[in-house]
Amino acid sequence: MENTAVRSSKPPRAVLVFADGPTLDLARRRWPRRFARLLQRPDFERSCSRLADVHVFSASGSNACGRPWATSHPQQGRDFGERLGNAVSKLRELGYQELAIVGRDCPGLALSDIEEAFRELGRRRLVLGPDHSGGVYLIGLRISDSEALDGIRWRRNTDFQQLKQRFQGHEVHLLKVKQDLDCLDDLRLLARSQSSLRCLALDLLQSLLAAFQAYIQRPLTVSRLAVERPIWQLPPP
Repeated sequence: MENTAVRSSKPPRAVLVFADGPTLDLARRRWPRRFARLLQRPDFERSCSRLADVHVFSASGSNACGRPWATSHPQQGRDFGERLGNAVSKLRELGYQELAIVGRDCPGLALSDIEEAFRELGRRRLVLGPDHSGGVYLIGLRISDSEALDGIRWRRNTDFQQLKQRFQGHEVHLLKVKQDLDCLDDLRLLARSQSSLRCLALDLLQSLLAAFQAYIQRPLTVSRLAVERPIWQLPPP
């Protein structure tokens, strides 16, 4: 599904959801499949469609299939920076002037954050949503300033500082710091927070612990090979 025209908003705005498919998302974090519930945000994306066009760029290009409020695209490029740059270029070709770029790994991301980002872009050149580990959960910018994304060394917990340094301080608007989900320690923080997802995070952690305990309590089975190998390795008499 490809958009060929932009809605008549002034200026034309888009929410760019940039995320791997569920399988790759979980593999990168080394999480079990059941944890996918934390990384899927269809209700949030549908709400965003009331403010702007929603475009989902994923590795498979199929994350938005069956969701009429979003347009899906495949990611193209050799690394994260190139894929993101190509996604922004695609939306530039479609005529958008303002973008809010988000992922799916910030459970605290709300529609009000998107609203604030677009509102502030009317007088600022860059809007950043810093996460708790030095990255960003939201980047709001005008297409005319998209070169600010070039050369960023992504996913090193320095994204926020690198992006902020591209502009003067008065040209940057900062949203509240929020937590993202990159590892199990982040999930533990979520389970101890006041987030509406804390119960789900706690349930997932408990299920993971139960599975691990069941695994270590399984009786050990010694294979025939494991028994015979020391005999083979004995020196001759």
